[in-house]
Amino acid sequence: MPETEEQKQNRKLLEREFAKQGDPTCYTSYLLRIKLLRGEKLEPWQIYKALHSAIQKRGYGNVPWKKSASAKQAQEGQNPQYVEARGKWDKFVQQPDIAKLGNDYHYACYYDAFYMKLWSPEHPKHLGIWCPELPEKHGTSRIDCSVQNTRNVVFPAATIEREILALADAAENPVLHTAFEKLMAEFKDKILTRVRAINAKRKTKGRKLLVEPQFQRAAKTIGEFIVFGPGGRAKTKSDERPIAAFDPEIRKQTGLRPGTTDDWKGVLGQKIPRFENRILNNCALIPRLHVCRNPSREGFASLPPEKLLPAQVTFLMKLKNIRVEDKTPERKQRGLRHDEIKKIFNDCDPKRKYNLTLPQWKKWCEHFGALPITADTGKNKGGGDLKNEEKSDEKRRTRTL
Repeated sequence: MPETEEQKQNRKLLEREFAKQGDPTCYTSYLLRIKLLRGEKLEPWQIYKALHSAIQKRGYGNVPWKKSASAKQAQEGQNPQYVEARGKWDKFVQQPDIAKLGNDYHYACYYDAFYMKLWSPEHPKHLGIWCPELPEKHGTSRIDCSVQNTRNVVFPAATIEREILALADAAENPVLHTAFEKLMAEFKDKILTRVRAINAKRKTKGRKLLVEPQFQRAAKTIGEFIVFGPGGRAKTKSDERPIAAFDPEIRKQTGLRPGTTDDWKGVLGQKIPRFENRILNNCALIPRLHVCRNPSREGFASLPPEKLLPAQVTFLMKLKNIRVEDKTPERKQRGLRHDEIKKIFNDCDPKRKYNLTLPQWKKWCEHFGALPITADTGKNKGGGDLKNEEKSDEKRRTRTL
């Protein structure tokens, strides 16, 4: 669909950062954030631009389910550039001239404005270039080559959270409040509809019904909705990100479901893993061993003998579960006897080969006077994994070797 003239003009307003000479309009994102924090009257597009700019600066704290530092985080801690980027904010707020101004000036927007030479702690109420001797330049936002780089800085999540909340609360715009009320009403209606549909099915089966959420812990302001989503702020430790769907009390009160799109409805949200798949679990069969990957056939040749135990046990379990047919009129199916399993294993173990091809399996069945319960499709005649062969047999589903 082609862009309308109005849409084109709005896009230009959002893309422009610095005004043309003689244009008093403020386009600079971080100056708009400062103006909004100070309660100055802004146009709707300026409010949007200020909020959008702050969201792009969002920082990242520890997730609530974190148990130990990951290898990537350890590498980042050893990376001098990353360490420097994380320390830039602390250096900024610890400067004597800025520290004495108090928390009202400890926002990320002042960091950008300071290094772009559009705000100074010596004149904290003034925005734009400070140049009283040149009235045509004084107060403008047209920068020059003396500005410093504002990239490669990592802001703490709490700092960005505080700024976005302050910006949203300071935006005295009826459109935002109307949108907040509408979005919350749609969210509550969606949750109640889902719960009631589930309860209708459970009632027919005589199962326990779900309790309808009362939304007592839901977002109360437009700021909370933007930052944390419809669930509001979660109760977490000071160094953890407040992710609403991870808080069991909020889930109970609002019906949020972790691991779904509900996690993405706040700008500081993050997709929650539904299960812990990042750690080495203990083996269910041999608890003293960890769950491990299965190496390739060539990989077994280089493994020390003590590392072969999981593959040996897995191979034995598969031999135990495989079925064969006796060469009798009854065609009775049975499992391999312990002496037959022993013969196969003693033949494969010295070769470190813990699988059988279809021709090999047929030879073993012939040796035991039995028939294999597999279909010969004509494939893999020269070899191959029995697992692939058995997948083609839809009528007889057996455990593979």
